[in-house]
Amino acid sequence: MNGIENQICKVCFRKTLGETNKFLELCSLKLNKNHSGIYESDRRGRQPPKNKYTEAVTSFFLKIPLYRSHYSRRDSNKKYLPPHYTLAMVYSQYLSEPDHVVISRTKFEEIFHTLNIGIKKPSKDTCGKCDCLRMKITLTSNVEEKLKYQHELDTHQKQADDYYKLKAEDKRLSKIDPTTKTVTFDLQQCLPTPKVSTGISFYLRQLWTFNLTFHDCDNDQAYCFMWHEAIAGRGANQVGSCIHQFLNSIPSDVEKITLYSDSCTGQNKNAHIVAMYFACLKYHPTLKIIQHKFLVPGHTHMESDSDHALIEKKQKKTERQIDHPRDWYQLVRCTGKKYPFKVVEMDQSKFFNYAKLLKTELQVKKKDETGNLFYWRDIREIMIDKNNLGVMYFKTGINESYRCLSFRKRGSLAKLIPELHYKGLVPITAKKKGTI
Repeated sequence: MNGIENQICKVCFRKTLGETNKFLELCSLKLNKNHSGIYESDRRGRQPPKNKYTEAVTSFFLKIPLYRSHYSRRDSNKKYLPPHYTLAMVYSQYLSEPDHVVISRTKFEEIFHTLNIGIKKPSKDTCGKCDCLRMKITLTSNVEEKLKYQHELDTHQKQADDYYKLKAEDKRLSKIDPTTKTVTFDLQQCLPTPKVSTGISFYLRQLWTFNLTFHDCDNDQAYCFMWHEAIAGRGANQVGSCIHQFLNSIPSDVEKITLYSDSCTGQNKNAHIVAMYFACLKYHPTLKIIQHKFLVPGHTHMESDSDHALIEKKQKKTERQIDHPRDWYQLVRCTGKKYPFKVVEMDQSKFFNYAKLLKTELQVKKKDETGNLFYWRDIREIMIDKNNLGVMYFKTGINESYRCLSFRKRGSLAKLIPELHYKGLVPITAKKKGTI
């Protein structure tokens, strides 16, 4: 007291002040540490609160141009960082901010994973129209043009979402009605034999194997129609032959089937496919109506694409050597989460020439029933009715009414029997044979 040290009873002092032994020991330790006889100030409360970390990291991510996936936009609000970003890069960028709150990388990543943000991997199948319009919106300084491009982008994406919703509704209805079925199909990226990925041999020396996958949305069963390039090509006649064979294999109680595919005019959306539908319905014992709906280009992710991803994943994990197309067939048979994929090996006796029907029994016309010019690129949906063979009903928009396009010539359709497409093996290049 008054600069004079006096000894007092520790117990009496502690009881008088109502403190614990731990508190007194801590005070004594801090006095002895600085040797000044002055007790240092309280350090509690100097660190920012936990919610301040979250606010700082969240506000930082708001400065980064995030975008939404054009595939998952209809199902999720999740946003993505640009494809070239990594968490290490983002954390370094955060530390370079002048007024950043000090935070460890571990804590930074914990907060990142709670923000519904992902790091988007580069996609091989993005929508060119979306990318182009976004670029125009970013680069233009004219307000009217910016609004015009934004409206065009919103309209395009709404149309894509509408067809995804339509597919979901068709799937729901077909699961409760045994007389209907919903199916998606797509041609997988060419599978090389043998499986190598180095040098010019990848492009010139390998034999290509093709896989047209049908996904039955009623039971999630995948059917893979497979062949190699020495048997057949992969054009409209070949795709149509696979569709025809699949339609002939559906259950006998199905009267209406709805097919979904991308809008590739060379394979899925053309007069050859329509001729095949006419021929199929004429002789099918139970099927009465075929609907074929085309998803908006750039927004064509389907269940069959997920099946292709499983095949690629299986191939990466397997130790099996791919030296022959049948090795691909066997690998696909062993693929499938819930049900193993079913493989149909296509030979030349199963490929037909539907193009020839358009020069004999049928005729391609350039105008519809109202006299308007007809363009395949504008078609979003076609329907074939067994009760009116030779006429294709079509839509160019989801909310439109059906219009008609006749393929009939004068007289009745007495027969619609396509000829075999091939009379011998398809020659392959000399380089693939190894002769040069």
